[in-house]
Amino acid sequence: MSTNAIAAEILEKSASAYARQASVRMETQLAGVDAELDLAANDWHSDAMQRISDLVACLRIDQPDLFVEKALWLARAYAARGLPQDLPRSSLISLRDALAEDFPESSAGAVLAIVDKALAALDQPLEVIETEFDTSDRFDSLALKYLVFALDGLAEDGIRLIIDAVEGGIAPQDVISRVIIPAQRE
Repeated sequence: MSTNAIAAEILEKSASAYARQASVRMETQLAGVDAELDLAANDWHSDAMQRISDLVACLRIDQPDLFVEKALWLARAYAARGLPQDLPRSSLISLRDALAEDFPESSAGAVLAIVDKALAALDQPLEVIETEFDTSDRFDSLALKYLVFALDGLAEDGIRLIIDAVEGGIAPQDVISRVIIPAQRE
């Protein structure tokens, strides 16, 4: 079994513990800041679990650049939501520190190298990617939130967003044509 495959296996089996360690580090780092930024909905444990899932996938297929691209996408998504762009970097640092502390030394190098590559990419100015979404438009804003949930693997949150929109008075046909379809196109 390759080093990457072993590392992926360890990460997958210990994901919850590493995510818990990373989320505690993140919460400590941001003590008092969450409330100011209105980040109550942001669950750092879920965030860390998603990053670990991304990392496992990249290790399994030996494509570390996909993890880097996902980190860059996340930074752009935070920026699009008006959140500080350094939060994804802080989250990755918290995860990296948790992994560096407890990951078996024989496989740590492969894992930490991927995270370090993503951190280095986040140190560079973000390339602006044009989008058709106008976040001041109610439907575009919903579409962007829906897309973020989908890309973060949070299907239940995306479904809840759509159900809440319909229950809040948006016609189902508008949800389909002005939220879901534009999100899929994007």
